[in-house]
Amino acid sequence: MAVCEGSARWLIDEIMKATWQVEVLVWLGIFYLCKVALGVAWEVGTGLRTHLWSKMVTRDLPREYGGRWAVVTGATDGIGKAYAIELAKKGMNIVLISRTQEKLEKVAQEIRGQYEVETDIVRADFTDGRPIYDNIRKHLEGKEIGILVNNVGVVGSVPCLFKDAPEDDIWALLNVNSAAVPAMIKLVLPGMMARRKGAIVNISSMAGSFPLPLFQIYCGTKVGCFLFHRGTLTMHSQLLVTLSVPQATGLIVCRSGL
Repeated sequence: MAVCEGSARWLIDEIMKATWQVEVLVWLGIFYLCKVALGVAWEVGTGLRTHLWSKMVTRDLPREYGGRWAVVTGATDGIGKAYAIELAKKGMNIVLISRTQEKLEKVAQEIRGQYEVETDIVRADFTDGRPIYDNIRKHLEGKEIGILVNNVGVVGSVPCLFKDAPEDDIWALLNVNSAAVPAMIKLVLPGMMARRKGAIVNISSMAGSFPLPLFQIYCGTKVGCFLFHRGTLTMHSQLLVTLSVPQATGLIVCRSGL
């Protein structure tokens, strides 16, 4: 009899243990499903806001960000040109900054003719470093800058081991990918702070999130954009500061500010 009671008690204990383990697994499963569902809902909401809501709502960007002028670096190709065109569609005058005069004139003429906004062009090779910013400053004087898009960037001449990297690449990538972001922000920030309005878009890269063999200099220079971006958020939270991170499948966008 005692043996039967002991066996029954043992069996009950084992069932209780199994039941508790199943409950834990169930709750973990529910938590994971909720996390996945929230992630999907966030992505769907972001997609709707970007591709549907943004087309339904008319925004007055000059009034919203305190200035009629937008400054775009690396503005004659790719992402930079796309930003310049989209901002012109919204009624912003555009300061185009790039290193090729012919391309600058062509894009400026295209934007003026199609969107009836003012344009200004600044030929600047950001690989030259500090000396170029005096000329940029002169072009920005007297303009109320509402939006700055820090898009300019370079990858380097060729993928290679660091020991084989040309010395010119080191300074070019540092001047363009690392120095251009704070240097350009330094030019427009005083006006934005005075008006307590403005938007800064910093274009970085997924390569700044992890080391990429044969592109070690590029990765190293892009890390600085992430860290500087976070510091800018902390010190100037009254402005909209956005970090866009191009990757193979699109853009990751982190926002803070207004």
